[in-house]
Amino acid sequence: MAKTVLIVGAAGQDGTLLSRRHRRQGDRVIGLSRNGVSDGTVVQHAPLDLCDPLAVPDLIDRYRPQTIYYLAAYHHSSEDRPNGEQAADLRELFKRSVDTNLLGWLNWLAAADSARSRPRLFYASSSLVFGHPSVPVADENAPLDPKNPYGITKVSAMQAADFYRENRDLHVSTGILFNHESIRRSTSFVTRKITQAAARAALGDSSPLALRNPWATVDWTAAEDAVSAMSLICDQEDPGTYVIGTGITRSVMDFTEEAFGALGLPAPRIEYPEDAIPKKGIAARPEKLMRIGWQTEYPWPKWIHRMAKTDYRLARCRSGS
Repeated sequence: MAKTVLIVGAAGQDGTLLSRRHRRQGDRVIGLSRNGVSDGTVVQHAPLDLCDPLAVPDLIDRYRPQTIYYLAAYHHSSEDRPNGEQAADLRELFKRSVDTNLLGWLNWLAAADSARSRPRLFYASSSLVFGHPSVPVADENAPLDPKNPYGITKVSAMQAADFYRENRDLHVSTGILFNHESIRRSTSFVTRKITQAAARAALGDSSPLALRNPWATVDWTAAEDAVSAMSLICDQEDPGTYVIGTGITRSVMDFTEEAFGALGLPAPRIEYPEDAIPKKGIAARPEKLMRIGWQTEYPWPKWIHRMAKTDYRLARCRSGS
């Protein structure tokens, strides 16, 4: 049966893929982004201030969504570097993280709790909530020990979701997302930097590839599989928290070799800082997610090959070749 879904953060990678998935199912999709509120054809409202507690109830009353996905997030690139928080104004960094990752979410929780329709909600969290654990894998019961403003505010938002689920009987779930990628990722992400470098190399560019840490290991998932998990989680009768990942870590160099190999190229010459040391990332333990029927449709390295080949086609179009 077709339903109405509302996606907060509809213009990003996950929001775009989730919108497409629901429209293919025949659902009505209302998307919120920096540009405003859209039904997929026209922008119907001016941009929404997530921190305005009065604006959110009006939107729920107007559109009466059965499901709300909260994908909006603020994450500054300096948080990913050792002691990188010092590179930015910490107060401003925390403020923007709190506003987007927590306060905006609290407004949706409160509005959904007051709405007659009692919509289901999903909050997109991150594996950064685990910090730097000593164990190689993490499931839903792993300790939360964030090390940067992004992770700290994500943990608070997860705890708010738990509160509304347990004390207000609201159908609210959380997905702890490990790295998930697609061609819709911003070019500031290392995965797109690599696939774009492979595309340029296929067109004759012999420049070395600069990587911060080619030996870092990551649990990578195709973004399409990640958003299918979000939808599946919201369809469950009982809400809860789920980790979303494959359970397998691979290095940035592994990714690089697959991206270049997809275009018939050998691994490139790599430049990296002299002080780069291997950084072992944790893997998800997605047993709970798999028990409700989640399966990967795009296994490693199928989705990497598709990203590289798409970037190659885009590069050819730009070059006119």
